[in-house]
Amino acid sequence: GPPSAASPGPPRATGMPSTAAPAPVAMEGLPPVDLGRNRFPMAVVWGPLQPLTCCCPCVGHMGIADSSGKVHDFAGPYCVNCDHFMVGRVLRYAQLSLDDVEGGA
Repeated sequence: GPPSAASPGPPRATGMPSTAAPAPVAMEGLPPVDLGRNRFPMAVVWGPLQPLTCCCPCVGHMGIADSSGKVHDFAGPYCVNCDHFMVGRVLRYAQLSLDDVEGGA
């Protein structure tokens, strides 16, 4: 007879990668990463520098965030941005542990 409709079997792969980003985890003693507000406490941040990043994916713009998560970056001669990342939103970040920072907790 026809196959039973009661057991649908294993889920099928759609071939599309998941676009859901993992939830940021707060490091002990620091405010949590807040993607919506562009806050990355104690982190080195990176963003694409178009059109160069299209041709060479490792080229981009870097900044560093303070303990409250505000990003600081050089935006030109004698110009340091605070809480206004030159290339827009942060695409990648690497959060530092306070134990690894000289003078940290």
